[in-house]
Amino acid sequence: MNHTENDVLNLEDLPQFLKKRTPSEKILPLREAMIEMETKLITEALLQTNGNVLQASKLLQIPRQTLQYKIKKHI
Repeated sequence: MNHTENDVLNLEDLPQFLKKRTPSEKILPLREAMIEMETKLITEALLQTNGNVLQASKLLQIPRQTLQYKIKKHI
């Protein structure tokens, strides 16, 4: 789906909700942003479940082993 006539997006090509937004933070590389968000979500799930990995994995809808791997890798 291409809404522009060339390869450049101009301000008027953006949806209204983006036109009003002013960037408040620097843009992270996607990989870094995903790791940051994943870490935040895992931490929040562990806090909500009082550190219970099995319950946190159910809350996050991922296998317990995957959560344990991600905890070792990121936290």
